[in-house]
Amino acid sequence: MTTFAHWEGKLRVRLLPDLTRYHPALKMGVEGIVVEFEGKNKWTSDCERYWQVRFPEAGVWDILPNGLEILDKDYVEWREAEREADKRDRELKLMRQIQEGTIHDVVFYQGPRGKFKGLIWPGGSSADKEEAAGLMALFKQHNIPVSKQVI
Repeated sequence: MTTFAHWEGKLRVRLLPDLTRYHPALKMGVEGIVVEFEGKNKWTSDCERYWQVRFPEAGVWDILPNGLEILDKDYVEWREAEREADKRDRELKLMRQIQEGTIHDVVFYQGPRGKFKGLIWPGGSSADKEEAAGLMALFKQHNIPVSKQVI
């Protein structure tokens, strides 16, 4: 079984933005190796998760994952399989909760202009608009009431 720890020190990435204002070697397109997946930058909030990446001639830097292109196809395939397995697990849990009748107090949150903000119920939630639309249809099919709230 593969884990994130398996990829530490092995995962090849390419830097997407130009970060030469921080170090001259951090040019767009420079390649590096992920040293650790849980870097933490002292200048930002705790909710931002950085990867520590070692770049030639620049050392180790904390980089947000969306600023990196993954170069290892095996890693990409592994992450996709993990996401699919997580999705299946969430769907099975949801169906079990529906069958047990334990889903209640479902709230559809939207902004003042009607923009989707989230779908939440005790023990579950969705911040993805398309997924929430499917869940709303599923709840309707099983006569589970959904209230709407403007935030």
